[in-house]
Amino acid sequence: MKNFIESILYDDKHLLAVIKPFGVLTQGDLRGGLSVFDAARDYIGEKHRTLDGPNDCYLSLLHRLDRPVGGVILFAKTPAAAKRLSEAFREREVKKTYLARIEGAVDPPSGELSHSLLKSGAKVSVVPEGAPGSKKALLFYRTLRNTGGDGESLIEIDLITGRRHQIRAQLSAVGHPVRGDIKYNSKNKFIPGGIALFSKSLTFAHPVTGEEMTITADPPEEFFIDF
Repeated sequence: MKNFIESILYDDKHLLAVIKPFGVLTQGDLRGGLSVFDAARDYIGEKHRTLDGPNDCYLSLLHRLDRPVGGVILFAKTPAAAKRLSEAFREREVKKTYLARIEGAVDPPSGELSHSLLKSGAKVSVVPEGAPGSKKALLFYRTLRNTGGDGESLIEIDLITGRRHQIRAQLSAVGHPVRGDIKYNSKNKFIPGGIALFSKSLTFAHPVTGEEMTITADPPEEFFIDF
């Protein structure tokens, strides 16, 4: 990742929060390629360099963003911080807020989406409630702006359950796919390698001090064109 230092939102002895670029893996896979985790590990190693070279420091990924999604992502720098924050994510004590540019105007302009999701190959499908292997997915949304008519809308999302591809699948299921998300039926392009979905903020208790923290980032200008 180029300019990794510029992507850092917060850095202390226990935590590291950065902006994940669109089109970049959160963590490397078998196919290789650049990942945010690798860049963060290299940064920490260089920051704590000794005479023998970069230091092999602890780093734990606490959650993931899909490759085409951008925004705030959080790492733990100690085992204790990783344990406490992993539990906070698991118990849904971390508030996750997203921005999405979607096709059409969602009706009503604010509300909740509740579906059952089932993994189907490389995608996630909305299935009838109680279908074998399905998991409940819940989010709340509110419309911030729209272009009028059947154009596009900018919505803010509070993600409650955090399932794989959840926001993408749920918005597509109600006829309002995320711009650029061809996999989930979008007809319009966004930016190369990316879709118009952005992790805007994470709110959580610091794992050591207990202080409530909100880590926030702003999406790129492309989110706001024509609004």
